[in-house]
Amino acid sequence: MIRVAIIDDNPEFREHLVKLFENEPDISVEALAEPVSEGIRAVEEKKPDVILLDGKEPFTESLEATSTVVARFPNTRIIVLSRHSNNSVAASCCKTWACYFLCENCSDSEILAAIRNGLQRA
Repeated sequence: MIRVAIIDDNPEFREHLVKLFENEPDISVEALAEPVSEGIRAVEEKKPDVILLDGKEPFTESLEATSTVVARFPNTRIIVLSRHSNNSVAASCCKTWACYFLCENCSDSEILAAIRNGLQRA
């Protein structure tokens, strides 16, 4: 079972992801959080395999959260979802930290593939 935490400030998007994962027998949503600080606490408590992280502008908060998670939980994979798919700073940080950078409007199948592929690289 792939344990997922969703950290995103958009309740509709969080609900969409929860419904998407309900249909996947190998994915379980372990935590939902809105502000990044709450999300970090949820990660500490639940220790998910994968985090879906809102990569909103400015990216500073998301990148700091990624850095914190990678330092404390190196086997946790992070998928940064952003409306700004061409942000080279965030994308390059993801490459450095072995996470994925996807545009927020990517398809459900792309999100599912990123979750599954990210764990295989761990």
